[in-house]
Amino acid sequence: MNKAEAKMVLQKFFSCFPDVDNWMRYASAEPMHTCESWRRCLMQVPFRQAMEVVEALAMGQEKTLEPYHRYRYAIYIVDLTRERCQKMEKNREQQVRAAAFRLAQQQKKELRKRREDQRI
Repeated sequence: MNKAEAKMVLQKFFSCFPDVDNWMRYASAEPMHTCESWRRCLMQVPFRQAMEVVEALAMGQEKTLEPYHRYRYAIYIVDLTRERCQKMEKNREQQVRAAAFRLAQQQKKELRKRREDQRI
């Protein structure tokens, strides 16, 4: 994702978790630098999947961090996003293998039918 998209992910995250936003503004020594480092961290993963992770966190589908680990949220979002991407890739590979198997079975069936038709 690019810088603008990372900013959108953070805006979504902060709107879902205002306590983290407040922590960032008032407890962080350098809120702007912290926010910038979070943006750079988020830029490692695809935008759509990161947004899905933020939504899953907000809806309680993913476990949130304890309040004393607020500083780790950018890393946590990246980790969850990577896990989801790996699962998606694994599912895609399984679907491709299953489709290839079905195609091979269909081709064998057609070949047997052609051989039977030639014998008659």
